[in-house]
Amino acid sequence: EESKSESILLDDNKIKSSNYSSDLGFGFRAISNEVVAYSYSNEISKDSLKNSSKVIDSMNRRKGKLIELKDTGTNKKRLIFHAPTRGLMGYTSRFLTLTKGNGVINRIFHSYGPFEGEMEGRRNGALISMEQGKAVAFAIFNLQARGEMFVTHNDSVYPGMIVGLSPKPGDMIINVMKGKKLTNMRTQGTDENVVLTPVRKMSIAEQLSILNTDEALEITPDSCRLRKAILDPHERKKSEKAIAAA
Repeated sequence: EESKSESILLDDNKIKSSNYSSDLGFGFRAISNEVVAYSYSNEISKDSLKNSSKVIDSMNRRKGKLIELKDTGTNKKRLIFHAPTRGLMGYTSRFLTLTKGNGVINRIFHSYGPFEGEMEGRRNGALISMEQGKAVAFAIFNLQARGEMFVTHNDSVYPGMIVGLSPKPGDMIINVMKGKKLTNMRTQGTDENVVLTPVRKMSIAEQLSILNTDEALEITPDSCRLRKAILDPHERKKSEKAIAAA
């Protein structure tokens, strides 16, 4: 997309000043059935192309429909979408990630509408605790490579509680209570410094947005914890087999 403008200021039929400007950018428009999404940027680079495509994809997945597109100046665009409330739950943090903190999002209730259909669930598998007790820093440190952890040292856990997310599909049962074996032998270099990645604090809306159909959010006065709807692993397997056979 390219726009050009030229202006000439006359004073007593004499040219006092003149101005010429040219703005070059690109626009993305994605159409899926009746869903239309549009994104614009005047920064032509590989990264900006990727960011625009990610924003479009995220709105399409959440059943958003583009209603109006406005130019607010300073190389910025305002996009007005109509989207179901369940599609916007927990979307603020995702939007800021996609726009690298440069986007501004606001929402307000518009009206009730027809059901837009099912939305795609979370693709990441869950990391599930196998025992009840207190999480140990040594175990969390060794499990950080398996995925993002939701618990830190001395947090209470129980069987069936979701303590993290795996980057791959499929749930994994882990033990966050496994401590380091103690011996009376000391050798230089054997003790490793335990450094834990800070835990991401999620709001209730964010936690609800990542729930799958077989999971639940446990809300207490002290904490909010993700868990499997069926805590016992053997009963979960039986339920999964019954659903698959149906």
